[in-house]
Amino acid sequence: MNAVNRGSEWNKWDLHYHVFGTHLNNQFGDDENGYLAEIENSDILAFGITDYWTASKQLETIKKFKDKYPTSNKNFFVNVEFRLNQNVSSIPTGHVNVHLIFDNKLKPETIISFIDSLELTSTHSNGTKTRISELENQSEYECASISLDEIMRNLKKHFGTDKPYLLGFAAGGLGGIRPLYQRK
Repeated sequence: MNAVNRGSEWNKWDLHYHVFGTHLNNQFGDDENGYLAEIENSDILAFGITDYWTASKQLETIKKFKDKYPTSNKNFFVNVEFRLNQNVSSIPTGHVNVHLIFDNKLKPETIISFIDSLELTSTHSNGTKTRISELENQSEYECASISLDEIMRNLKKHFGTDKPYLLGFAAGGLGGIRPLYQRK
């Protein structure tokens, strides 16, 4: 973004824009070039490229975009979406989604290292916790959950008092990733 010498300037940001080929919410079919062109042709200036549980696809997409459009003025942030193990209502879709949006100046390996350090609430038969990197298929991604304490503990461990991230919370409901729930 360029410095403005005439006062405030408002730009559009979309910090929840799912990555092409996302694990659980792929709305873009098979046309990756069309996905990248949609970003470039948009009037949105900054994107939080989002996927569930991981950062690798976001980092790959950002690199592909910059390679394809090297003079673009678009800005990108990696947004990792987690599902907490706490619910905010009695309905099955009452879970809470946490969005962790990283500073776009962080090195990719720093983000990956943080994600790899997280343990999910599920355990293996021997009692050890499941790591995000062990998720293998859509069903496992859909069922995964994490505690807020685990996220916060590892943010402090990795970043100390620095906070190169933004945390956002949203009730799952119909905007969540679980199947639609209808009251009877």
